[in-house]
Amino acid sequence: MFMAAGQLVWLSLQGVAKDGSFLEINVWTAKPLTGTEAQQDLAITVARAEFDKLADGSEFEVFAKVSVDQDIEDLYAEEFPVLTVAIKSQVNPSGGGSTGGASGTGSTGGASGTGS
Repeated sequence: MFMAAGQLVWLSLQGVAKDGSFLEINVWTAKPLTGTEAQQDLAITVARAEFDKLADGSEFEVFAKVSVDQDIEDLYAEEFPVLTVAIKSQVNPSGGGSTGGASGTGSTGGASGTGS
């Protein structure tokens, strides 16, 4: 599936919060895609504070939809394959504490995301 300029995009992350409850982070809701975004991989920024809400060592899923008819409701939007990402803590070899990392599996149909 490909996306074109002017189409509306929904992007959300879903996982388990630190308290064990369901957590959804809405990144984009009916965001119009620009011409530049439609011609290259998508790069998104999600605040680290959002990832800090997720349970340690858990996975989250990235959901993306696009409305080919520019309908602002996502009911009939086309869904991309789900991307599953694992959050992993790594111990800093120099003894300076731990750092976080993420790795994903799956396909986003030509779009990729990055977090910061």
